[in-house]
Amino acid sequence: MKKYLELQSVADTSKWLNQKGYRVNTGKGNRKYISNDITKIINDKHCNASDKLKEFAKALYKKNYNYSKKVF
Repeated sequence: MKKYLELQSVADTSKWLNQKGYRVNTGKGNRKYISNDITKIINDKHCNASDKLKEFAKALYKKNYNYSKKVF
């Protein structure tokens, strides 16, 4: 969540995680992170992050999401 706040982009965050070698365990194996995985983490109520950090990440995500809907 901290890296998302730093990069301010779900795509850039997933790219960074993949470059560092992090993978998502799917039960059938591991795969690279995609933007939807980052979105899911940001919106997860049980995420292991402070409430303030979650609040900032959700606000930033909402702002970016609404902006992209207006542009595209």
